[in-house]
Amino acid sequence: MFQILARVSGGITGTREAILKNNGVEQYFETREAAQIEANRLNKEMNRPESAASFRYTVIDEETI
Repeated sequence: MFQILARVSGGITGTREAILKNNGVEQYFETREAAQIEANRLNKEMNRPESAASFRYTVIDEETI
């Protein structure tokens, strides 16, 4: 199983890092490829020129945590 580590820096909260969640529940992906597709989508969607913060979504193996 794979997860996505979300990291935000800048903005008003400074730098924060956490496992990607949906409605408070950690998200799991069965394949690295599926997790990478979602991480790529989020990196593109969240890092817009008008954003005050910088976002980075990285695929990690569940056992890494």
